[in-house]
Amino acid sequence: MISFYFVWFQEALDGIEFARGDANSTWGSVRAAMGHPKPFDLKYVAVGNEDCWKEYTYYKGFFFNLGT
Repeated sequence: MISFYFVWFQEALDGIEFARGDANSTWGSVRAAMGHPKPFDLKYVAVGNEDCWKEYTYYKGFFFNLGT
């Protein structure tokens, strides 16, 4: 049985490869086929971002202090 965590991490890595991978990579080629041959300028990845806007997290203060 494949671990839930392995699947979750693999999906995260695939998403990063889609955004930043070479146009000849597995997921970079999908991005290129969608009309974006150059990698996106991905700088940050939020892990567990579905909790970011709940009152008990520090994400909101961190986010707004970034000046965005």
